[in-house]
Amino acid sequence: MADRETEEMYTVEEVESILRRALKRRRDNGEITYAELAETARELGISNGELEYAIREQAQRGSYEEACEEWKARRKRKFYEHLRAYLIVNGFLFLLDIFVSGGVWFYYCLLGWGIGLAFDASSAFNPNPTEVERGARKILRKQAMGAHRGSEYDLGGPWRTANR
Repeated sequence: MADRETEEMYTVEEVESILRRALKRRRDNGEITYAELAETARELGISNGELEYAIREQAQRGSYEEACEEWKARRKRKFYEHLRAYLIVNGFLFLLDIFVSGGVWFYYCLLGWGIGLAFDASSAFNPNPTEVERGARKILRKQAMGAHRGSEYDLGGPWRTANR
């Protein structure tokens, strides 16, 4: 064991992976307390300031990743709403066309709307990274604006308050 301590070197990625695996084996949920994190950081020679900065940075990155996932989920929900409308409306048009004209024009509606639906499906299930980033930033902006409501930064005025 003494030979291993002096000879082997690990990259930052390897250290992260090894510690993550060790934490998962130690506890069911893989979480540690702030005190345990601070103690580990001190043992690794990381100052409290560096640790606090890293924690804030992780929280921001985590929020951004959550916003990206939320945007993707919204996009998929919109697609399924579009698909549902497509099926209901085109089902009605099919029946109408069959009973009125014997099935002549229904296919044009089906094809035209179907092309739009295909583009919608493509963007919902294979989104452009630029669109995802833009959507996530918009979500984060809305969340930040919501956090300021009711605070000193709210410029809504007294007419916005229900109790006045």
